[in-house]
Amino acid sequence: MVFSETCIPQIRVVEIRDDGRVWWTIWQQQGGGDFAQADSGILSAMDEVPLVRIFTGKKKGVIANKPWSYELCHVALEYYRALARQTEIENMSGWPMLAGQGISKPTDSDDVAIGPHTVLFAPPSDASGGSKWELIGPDAALVEQIGKGPERVLDAFSKLAKEPTIPKAGVTATASGMDNSRAHSAIEVWASGLKNGLDEGLAFTAKWFGIADTVTANVCTDFAALSGSVDEAKIIGDAQKRGVVSKKTERGELKRRGILAPDWSEDEEETRLAEEELGLEPEQPFNPVSGDVIQFAAAQGTRQ
Repeated sequence: MVFSETCIPQIRVVEIRDDGRVWWTIWQQQGGGDFAQADSGILSAMDEVPLVRIFTGKKKGVIANKPWSYELCHVALEYYRALARQTEIENMSGWPMLAGQGISKPTDSDDVAIGPHTVLFAPPSDASGGSKWELIGPDAALVEQIGKGPERVLDAFSKLAKEPTIPKAGVTATASGMDNSRAHSAIEVWASGLKNGLDEGLAFTAKWFGIADTVTANVCTDFAALSGSVDEAKIIGDAQKRGVVSKKTERGELKRRGILAPDWSEDEEETRLAEEELGLEPEQPFNPVSGDVIQFAAAQGTRQ
């Protein structure tokens, strides 16, 4: 018995019909190329088409979208073309070519020997006496500049790839500025759109199952800290000294900006600070809230 797979193109159409109900229909491509209805049904729990749109590029109309990486793909192709050109030029120019000026081409049985420990004689082929042998090599400066071509394209690729994470500057109170007034960069706008889309999808799911919509998606939309600098950390530290923010808030902001390690723990830090304040050795257990030392026997009993 032989098993095989066949790809059958099909289209699923979800629409609200005249009766107000949401219908779904599956159309499959037939042998002649036309599509015929294969199945249909009603989304009884829905009163709207469950469609969630998430854009991560330039919107074109209602549905169409130009991906942000579209231009990046063109630069990537140009990078590979630049590498191919560089390889071809190196192959053509990496080996000097021997040229004989004023010398007739030798016959097949009289090949010209070239290479090290070889002496070539070029007798005059005419009365002018201008025949000579010489090595023709490429211009070193030109080869050097051509070798920098892929590097320049790769640098442009890197800058274009990082563009969505670059904070915006000089945004005026235009329509686009109002839409993105809470976002610092394009990637933050996309993350916010992803969270809204996921929440909308969860709401559709809850409606489908007939349950309350009580869940929400957890998506990191805080990209402002990625562009933070040491100066911001100094400002936060100065604000803590002036009593504007607490030490706990300062530590939280330092972790948010990646200055503290990702595995840094607030509770463990409170314990270490209490140890330093009381002058305790690390092996002496104590209550981090009250600061009272826990007796060794009691601590042993707690561990058991």
